[in-house]
Amino acid sequence: MNCAFCTFLNASSAKICEICFKSLHSEKVMDENSGTDEDSLDATNDGTEFYERECELCYGKIGSNYFAMFSCTHIFCNDCAVNYFTHQITHRPIINCVCPICNLPDLSSSNDDHGEYFSLLLASLRPILDGNIMNVFDKKLTEMALISDPNFIWCIGCTSGFVNQPTEGFIDVKCPNCSILFCSKCKKKWERQHLDLSCDEFANWKRDNNPDLSTYTITNILKQNSIECPKCKFKYMLTRGGCIHFTCSQCKHEFCFGCSKPYLKKCKATAYCENLGLHAHHDRNCLVYLRSHTVDELKKLLQDNNVEFIESRQHKNGNVNCPMELQIVTGRDTVCGHPTKDGEAGLCTIHYHEYLAATIRQAKLETSSILKVQSFCELLRYKGIPVPLKSKDQSDIEYRNVCAQVGCKECVRYSR
Repeated sequence: MNCAFCTFLNASSAKICEICFKSLHSEKVMDENSGTDEDSLDATNDGTEFYERECELCYGKIGSNYFAMFSCTHIFCNDCAVNYFTHQITHRPIINCVCPICNLPDLSSSNDDHGEYFSLLLASLRPILDGNIMNVFDKKLTEMALISDPNFIWCIGCTSGFVNQPTEGFIDVKCPNCSILFCSKCKKKWERQHLDLSCDEFANWKRDNNPDLSTYTITNILKQNSIECPKCKFKYMLTRGGCIHFTCSQCKHEFCFGCSKPYLKKCKATAYCENLGLHAHHDRNCLVYLRSHTVDELKKLLQDNNVEFIESRQHKNGNVNCPMELQIVTGRDTVCGHPTKDGEAGLCTIHYHEYLAATIRQAKLETSSILKVQSFCELLRYKGIPVPLKSKDQSDIEYRNVCAQVGCKECVRYSR
């Protein structure tokens, strides 16, 4: 196949030119857009018509310096390609390096063809991007390839990942990028006291030696239940209180941050699921079911099961706003700052509710005593189990108890 740019004759199976690294996909674009008359064919043969096409990003003429995607027919000028891919490589996960027009190919699914796509993209970008940008691209490609390694670990201090070669008797690791020391098991910043203590013992030591005991305990519980992608294990050190549907920015895996169950667009578990669209099969003690209950209901569940939790905490410096630390999308640390109520451990209602739900899940409590009838009906439908019919003389409480009895027997409580 002749390259439209340098006219070099490449192998018929080639997708990029061996000489100028231009995409040979442009030949297909030219064929699709060329006419059938003799003048049109002559114009196509010398490249004039092709070079007069507009860039689909800036609408300027692409000229002889163009960039063509491999999985679609979109092309744009080199300047736009440089700006777009520089931003994607430096500010976004590697799987966002797709066509800016149609977002193809879909890199969120597991596919062996992704390796070929990135190989072609790497060869095409190397001649036009800055060397430092290409180093970042190479690094992210390496991380993507290593994620499947059981010894791969994400740094707790920066966005780098690396393969940790475990040494018997040592659990501390050092990030090769930012040099932070942390425990490879519990992912806590390394302190010498951890050397002779297990992760649980170290957590207890941190709790016992923290001057603000209640704040540490609440923060620790929320951080232990912070958002970690169940697919690539990338950890997001923030508390939420918002949408429970989370999409990992690294691998695009969609999951529930309350129970880590995957969100599926196409689920064939039951006939009900096939027509439902995007959904997840949540555990019974997941936040998705607990968030509809009041703080008092969650407190009572913990009290009935003799699980300790914090209700009161003295405010520092007279500050009556929620002190929960957050990390917003820009990476800048901040605090919640919402008003607090008595009996909610000095937190706002959203974060205290999240704390109680995290405590319930951590204790693996059965939640059937408080779940509403709508929750049990949904759980049964997910399992393909007929929902009991409500008789005319049956009270709402009686019907709820019948649904609870069937639901507890047939549905999973929590992930083990």
